[in-house]
Amino acid sequence: MNGSNTSSGADKQLVEACRKGDRSAQVRLYSLYAKPMFNSAFRVLGNRQEAEEAMHDGFLAAFQKIDSFDGTSVFCHWLRKIVVNKSIDYLRKRKGLVFDEISGVLRELPDDMEEENEFMAAAPEQISMLLGTLNHHYRIVLSLHLLEGYSHEEIAKELGMTYGSVRTCYSRARKALQEKVKQHFNSILLN
Repeated sequence: MNGSNTSSGADKQLVEACRKGDRSAQVRLYSLYAKPMFNSAFRVLGNRQEAEEAMHDGFLAAFQKIDSFDGTSVFCHWLRKIVVNKSIDYLRKRKGLVFDEISGVLRELPDDMEEENEFMAAAPEQISMLLGTLNHHYRIVLSLHLLEGYSHEEIAKELGMTYGSVRTCYSRARKALQEKVKQHFNSILLN
């Protein structure tokens, strides 16, 4: 995950207060990070209600295990990892959403994917909207890698897929999103 290597001073003070059972510090951390955590959960789940529940579950889990946060990483990143993991738990609970099925269907592609994000040059709101139109497998893998900073190995482990299937799914998702971005901007230019 991207960012600096340590938490901000304000976060450290709030975390210390949370360790001492200060409810107002929990409320403050919640108010600081609820929106970005909801956005992370929503990008993975694509469902507002589930995203809100996963976000709340993530905050509860974080507050319950606040003593395990050692301060060597950025608090927001530590919290985001918990929220994204809770979101993945919600995905596992959904009927009909089995990642094994894409592991079995996808075949390995040559390892020639470039990692630049040329299609991300468009406005982030439009990218988020277009990302939501992808099939759920593509949206999940692309969101976890591109937006949440998970490695292909981490995604494979979290979703119970093979590394090759994750790379293939990511490659196809990028191509599908690039095509949607191109269509979107072509339609704007024509109007």
